[in-house]
Amino acid sequence: VTDNPNLTLTAEPSVMSMFMVPNSFRPVFADKRVRQAMMYGIDRASIASEVFQGYAEVLNAPYFGWEWEEGDFADLNPYTYDPDKARSLLEEADWAAGGFAPQMHYIPGDPFNESLHNIVQQQLADIGINVELVQVDVTEYTNRIISGAVNGEPGDFDLLIGSGGVMGSDPNVTARYFDTA
Repeated sequence: VTDNPNLTLTAEPSVMSMFMVPNSFRPVFADKRVRQAMMYGIDRASIASEVFQGYAEVLNAPYFGWEWEEGDFADLNPYTYDPDKARSLLEEADWAAGGFAPQMHYIPGDPFNESLHNIVQQQLADIGINVELVQVDVTEYTNRIISGAVNGEPGDFDLLIGSGGVMGSDPNVTARYFDTA
């Protein structure tokens, strides 16, 4: 498309984001140092640049969209890629002693999605979190992730890479997806 002289291609910001969700109901993710280590251990800037070919930007807040651009997120930790800090946090949290290998469920068939999961798996392995990628069909994914997380009950998963968009102008609608646990 970009090489076609009869077309004009423009890129505009999307109201869609991708995010990794550790199941905070799992005891191994209760320690915030483990969750912070995962943030430091994934090179989100390189993923935005290389995987998304520059058509993505790193977000440090779950809320985004035109209605909320006035928000001040300057004080949030940017979690810049720092694998040494990630390893240090995991050591403080005594991660290795648990011998836990979290599973990350995903629906196969999309080469982009599969490469993204493989990159995240490798980057987490580089800091000492050995993630097992588990392919599931749409029904099982829905049962584990979505249907399993209704009425305040945790879903049946360890980690997942999710995506979604702004569901309207009222930020309260996202409360069904984000928990303070």
